[in-house]
Amino acid sequence: MLTRLRKIRHRLCRYRPCAALEVTLRDMVRPWANTAAGLARGVLSGADLYPTALDRRPFLGTSRDAAWRPSERRDLRWMSSHAPRPNPKAAEEESLRIAFLLEDAPRAGGVISITLLVEDLRRLGHQVLAAVRAPRRADPELTARLDAVTCAADRHLVRNVTGWRPHVVVATFWPTAYLAARCYHEADAAFWPVYYAQDYEPDFYPDDAPWFRQAVCATYSAMPWAFCKTPWLADRLEAEGARVSLVPPALDLNIFSPAKTIAEEPPTVLAMVRPDSARRGWPVLREALKRVHERIGSRVRFAVYGCDEPTWKNLAAPFPADVLGVLDTAGVAAACRRASIFVEASDFHGFGRTVAEAMACGVPCVITDSGGVGLFAKHNVNALISPPGDAESLASHVIRLLEDKALRQRLSQSCRSSVMWMDRMASARATADLFRDLLAGRHPARSYGYPSENARG
Repeated sequence: MLTRLRKIRHRLCRYRPCAALEVTLRDMVRPWANTAAGLARGVLSGADLYPTALDRRPFLGTSRDAAWRPSERRDLRWMSSHAPRPNPKAAEEESLRIAFLLEDAPRAGGVISITLLVEDLRRLGHQVLAAVRAPRRADPELTARLDAVTCAADRHLVRNVTGWRPHVVVATFWPTAYLAARCYHEADAAFWPVYYAQDYEPDFYPDDAPWFRQAVCATYSAMPWAFCKTPWLADRLEAEGARVSLVPPALDLNIFSPAKTIAEEPPTVLAMVRPDSARRGWPVLREALKRVHERIGSRVRFAVYGCDEPTWKNLAAPFPADVLGVLDTAGVAAACRRASIFVEASDFHGFGRTVAEAMACGVPCVITDSGGVGLFAKHNVNALISPPGDAESLASHVIRLLEDKALRQRLSQSCRSSVMWMDRMASARATADLFRDLLAGRHPARSYGYPSENARG
């Protein structure tokens, strides 16, 4: 009981009272509800029960969120009112010292983008430090590739980063922007803080959690500069007051390459399923593939990746599927090469890495018109595109591709050329050029190394 009271006191100090009490009550009641449900079923373990009454609010926050720490709000305001000092000497150095701050390192598109950039900056001869806040869902492959430093407490992370004396510190998710501001304050504006924006993060949170949306938007205007990979995202960030440059996206084109042999029959429909991310559109995907299964039946195979077997069973999908699990980079490439069609139902994308990876493997896609993917996905050229949330349109496009092999082949021929311009080293060089302009005191360009629409294929 004493532990519970301490937890309540701790959270009341860091959150608005309503959010703190909701989180604490949820954490206290859920284990008892799960145990009772298990006993009622006559088993000691099984699928967890999540009472609807306890989940009215889609997002309640966690003890790690920085939004309600007054000290970090002060750091953000201090950063916005103290411009970085030019460092022409550092800008001329052959090797820049760049620190990346990560909230966690799960297998997600944003972390993959960071990993590619960190690796390629190191290949260019720059010194790169990746610092992760006590990871909870870290992917072993990505963590090893990042060669990341993990810190159990924020004060240790700040001490390690500022003690390393970086030229540039890159925030990669909105809580790390607060961390970057703290580092910036403690270092007395001795480096350039930059935001690597990979998605429009306010939309990660529902309308009934406006305090989190406001905490995200505050970071956009406070950071001295930001960069992102797609014009769609740049426009949204600028609308929030951010100063943004475009840098071309990167794709591992050596790993993601077309299959040498034609996929076997029946055709395989591949999808990435991440039900815990509401924006990835699992309910729409579920309904669309259900309709495909009802109309096509055994003439099509379904395969999914991104979730494990127990999670898939709990979803009770109304169609059979081969569950490939949570795959590493090589596994995703192999799955794409075996697929005939890739399906994606997201509400929005900052970039759309899963779609780009499938296209690099020559797989035609059925997707939603979800923001950043419009950079390279074109309707009836390399994909069939539906409005977000429209399961019927998505299903009809999948069925059309399954029944029209000639159309499938025509779209496939245009897929890889649409993403061939996403060169890893070109993206890293463009990013380094942006950092050098910032350090030299030059006003950054709108874009760095970004090809014209004709050059993008």
